[in-house]
Amino acid sequence: MEQEGKPASVVAAVREKVRRSVTAKLVVIGVVLLLCRIPAAMVSALRSERSGRAASVEAEVASKWGGAQRITGPLISLSVSRQKEVERSKQTRTVTEYSTFNIAPEKLHVKGTLTPEIRYRGIYEVILYRSELTLSGVFPANRKGPTGRGWQMTPNCAELVLGISDIKGICDIEVRIDGKVCKADPGFLKGRSPASGIVVPLPQLAAKDPGRPVTFDIKLKLNGCRSLLVYPVGRTTGIELVSSWPGPSFSGGFLPEKRTITPEGFTASWIVNEFNRDCPASWLGNIPFTADQCAGVDLLRAVNPYALTGRAISYDVLIFVIVMVSLLIAEKLSGRWVHPLQYLVAALSLLLFYSVLLALSEHISFNVSYAVSTAAVAALGGFYARLIFGSMKAAAGMAAVTVLSYGVIFVILRLEDYALLAGSGVLVVLMAVLMALTGRLNQRNG
Repeated sequence: MEQEGKPASVVAAVREKVRRSVTAKLVVIGVVLLLCRIPAAMVSALRSERSGRAASVEAEVASKWGGAQRITGPLISLSVSRQKEVERSKQTRTVTEYSTFNIAPEKLHVKGTLTPEIRYRGIYEVILYRSELTLSGVFPANRKGPTGRGWQMTPNCAELVLGISDIKGICDIEVRIDGKVCKADPGFLKGRSPASGIVVPLPQLAAKDPGRPVTFDIKLKLNGCRSLLVYPVGRTTGIELVSSWPGPSFSGGFLPEKRTITPEGFTASWIVNEFNRDCPASWLGNIPFTADQCAGVDLLRAVNPYALTGRAISYDVLIFVIVMVSLLIAEKLSGRWVHPLQYLVAALSLLLFYSVLLALSEHISFNVSYAVSTAAVAALGGFYARLIFGSMKAAAGMAAVTVLSYGVIFVILRLEDYALLAGSGVLVVLMAVLMALTGRLNQRNG
């Protein structure tokens, strides 16, 4: 009987030693972390889906109000034509080719006030605005059409064109040319650039002295969503924007010369000359008006819960490592074996933080959501540690580690520009602490 019992006791001792092996548990932790990547990816996909849903709601509301607005012009557009010989079916025929000759202002000054409005569709917030804009300036005296290549101006076909990306947002417009009010018509300018806006017929322009400049003054009330951009077509363009929105992001290809941002709003001004802009004084046909050559502003949310939740998810591995290694240390110090399934359950409980954070931040502020999510996950961790180790000290320690870990991540999220530096510093400190705690584990167990 003793001969048979002795091998059994040896096997049990070997099994116990394997169970208590730090190396084996580190392998278990590694496998658990790999398995947790699957639900972590699902949480990340959920965040992307909710963010995409918010964007689609914004697009739907903007389609009924007015989308992101981009203003181009005004320009004087002259119809021109020429006779051109083409060869078709081995026969030479003379056809008439039509085009437009566009003239940019000598000076352009844009002054606008943006009044933001927050609209809600379900739980989603949409940033809209009402704007009152004044565009004034002068066109050059020399307004002759293109020279050479047979082009000729079409009599009484001059137009003033003001490009507006979404004409649904136009509430009111008044156009004065040389001090006289002129009728403005909506225009879908198919095949032309800009492609939509308003058109003011100027049949009298050709009869005027081409050596005299033409002044304009346009008052425009325009609705839009989030963004307002102005293309600086003038040889000298000045832009002034004022709003009560406290969180502007100046976009386009030019930063403002002067800006003031306070909790009550912002003011910003730009000055762009002909050497800065990618636009000639006059041109034949179309040229592309791209957003990176505009100047303007985006009205941003003070806190974007989807962006911040995404950044928090990017640190999930760091949280997992901290909590799993803390569980390993508690196991070695208490002498109580922790099953690999318990490591997996503890890791999965950490993933609840991100789904709870995402759900709450859609209804309440991000800071409060973060605090509630941290408290909930810390309570779960402490409760589970109490069940595993049967000790209130272990429960309090696990809860404290969880709170501290998510607290550090919150600080990193708030640092923004210094997030990488802060994260690297946390990793160095964490590694030093882990080395101090685990350096003598073999001696303690020996």
